[in-house]
Amino acid sequence: FDVSSAIFFVDEQDIVEHAENQKLSKEENNYLLSIKKVDYLESFENLSGVLSINNNESFIIDAEIENITQNSFNISFFQALIFAFVGGLILNLMPCVFPVISLKILNFINHSENKTQTSLHGFAFSSGSILMFVLIGLSVVLLKGLGMDIGWGYQLQSPLVVSLLIFLFIFLAGFFLLNVNFLNSLLSIGSSGISTPSYMNSFGTGFLAVIVATPCTAPFMGSALGFAILQPGFSSFLIFLSLGIGFALPYILLSIFPSMLSLLPRPGTWMETFKQFMAFPMILTALWLVWVLSSQIDSFQLVLVLLGISLIVFFYWLNQLKISSKIGLQFRNVIYLTVLVSLFFTLPIQKASLQQDNNIFSDEELAKRLAKGPVFLNFTADWCITCKVNERVALKTEETLKFFEKKNIFYLEADWTNKNELIAKKLASFGRSSIPLYIYYPDENYFGKDTIVYAFDNSERRDSAL
Repeated sequence: FDVSSAIFFVDEQDIVEHAENQKLSKEENNYLLSIKKVDYLESFENLSGVLSINNNESFIIDAEIENITQNSFNISFFQALIFAFVGGLILNLMPCVFPVISLKILNFINHSENKTQTSLHGFAFSSGSILMFVLIGLSVVLLKGLGMDIGWGYQLQSPLVVSLLIFLFIFLAGFFLLNVNFLNSLLSIGSSGISTPSYMNSFGTGFLAVIVATPCTAPFMGSALGFAILQPGFSSFLIFLSLGIGFALPYILLSIFPSMLSLLPRPGTWMETFKQFMAFPMILTALWLVWVLSSQIDSFQLVLVLLGISLIVFFYWLNQLKISSKIGLQFRNVIYLTVLVSLFFTLPIQKASLQQDNNIFSDEELAKRLAKGPVFLNFTADWCITCKVNERVALKTEETLKFFEKKNIFYLEADWTNKNELIAKKLASFGRSSIPLYIYYPDENYFGKDTIVYAFDNSERRDSAL
């Protein structure tokens, strides 16, 4: 059954633009008939009329309309809680986070003979990580409530924040590789710090684990966090709390059941080797952030950030020098302070504009492409790990690109690496505040909310109005 032409005669007035052309298109076994809706009509519940096909067959149509708005969300509050919990649990395995939490596990192993101390350290670490997740989440909700177009990961749109994270990862990498005595009071790692009984160390390490987790987005987190940001305050609080509990669950279990530590290896020299090995995921994460930063700032500012990394390396080299004289130690402390102050002058302070200049996404560009055929719109960013993985394994494969070419589908990216109000508003129009997000527009008549699409299945001859 081939359809060469189709016209739908609507019974009611003031629903569609009767003078506009009706566009017929074929997709697999289905045909789509698109009719322009009048601009001032928001929604309606019923559509009736006569459908004429090939000028020789007619069908009487009387169908209820399912009004679907772009702001509708496809997950429930309970599903968002589950996704946040699972996402937090998976986040422990991300390369940004695993080195830090592995050191907390080493701390548990070291205290395995003292069950009470193990439990207290575990609860302190869990409390710190959960509290930090809630604080970050609520800050996003607060800023959103103040009218700012932001979402989860918005902090990585700031070159200053990205640079500080680079410095933090390089600093931690050096800390893992070397025995640095002056930092034992800050973190519960190192030769003496790993046996430090301070529970504030464990609490602070929980804070640190969440801070280094910010560049990583685990699966299931995107839709849950986007849902959370759009909910009232208490609902958002519960979702971010669920995320924190998921992240802290392994340590909560070790705290409640310290006997589970018997499943882990016994303390030994392997712990120091393992600690040093964990420096390399931190270095790789820092390199990835340098790549993200290269899309946000100019080459001169990027060189300054690399100079800052060199200062941190110099800082560690200076710390390894064996100095015994009082004057020499005082002089080294002065250099420490000089290096610390110099780091602030290597941070990018100019407004980022590089990515905005190169980003071609706009409503006009989208409309122009839709005039020529279907469009697949990919909301992405360099700092979004999930986005880049999806592009690598699915969206930008040879097979997918050939499929797009065969179907005449234009692939368009909305790059949110830097702050972009247009992209933020476009995300919000779909009820989202986080990425990745993928939108498929069948044709130009589908763009916006001014279209009625009538669909009929060629294989089963079923009539339905969408």
